[in-house]
Amino acid sequence: NHTAIQAALDACAVVFVPEGDFPVDEELEVPEGHGIYGTGPQTSVISTSDAISILKVGVTSAGAGDRYGRVEGIALDGNGVATLGFNLADVCVQRQFVNLEARNIAGPGYQLDAGQNNVFLGCHARSCDIGWRVLNDAGTNTWIVCEIDDSNITGMVLDNDSGLSGYSHAAFANQGPSKNTFIGCLFERGTMTKGLDVVKGLHNVWDKCYFTNYGSTSVLYHTHLHTGAL
Repeated sequence: NHTAIQAALDACAVVFVPEGDFPVDEELEVPEGHGIYGTGPQTSVISTSDAISILKVGVTSAGAGDRYGRVEGIALDGNGVATLGFNLADVCVQRQFVNLEARNIAGPGYQLDAGQNNVFLGCHARSCDIGWRVLNDAGTNTWIVCEIDDSNITGMVLDNDSGLSGYSHAAFANQGPSKNTFIGCLFERGTMTKGLDVVKGLHNVWDKCYFTNYGSTSVLYHTHLHTGAL
């Protein structure tokens, strides 16, 4: 499946994933300006039984970022083994992510490294160690009615990671994620110790978001105020 799907992603601006479960054993890469969509996250599934990142969006480190393209209507199932679901790398810019699910990931369901001006609508992280990692000056992105549930460690982390390509990008100052907006998002259930952990960041806004149904030892949100997180 990996060879066939990757060939289609390289050759076509938009790739359709039909109903079914399509196992892969290597990371798939969505090139700049290309997209992938399915019939919905309950029916169009890309899965793995290997300790890999499943789907990388952004395969160039060009100064202007990896621009455009839409990802919609698919699920990534890591079967408790994959280390990362959606790997949004190399400064994704002005992409749309709609009606997606990352589930059963032994790591982050989604990782956004320094991405700018992206929209995430109805994206779900379920039964992942971490729902989202938002990193390295990721800014002016918008999350709308996204859900994070049954996380094992943390629902969402905002921080820097010097080991990723978005760190020390020429256009940024390593202040952490900034000017991002989260509207109507839900953080609930699971064994997570923190629903939201803002380690590094500036001027991020959570509007009408809900944190609920954690264990008695959980922290709904935790911010490191000396970093100017909120």
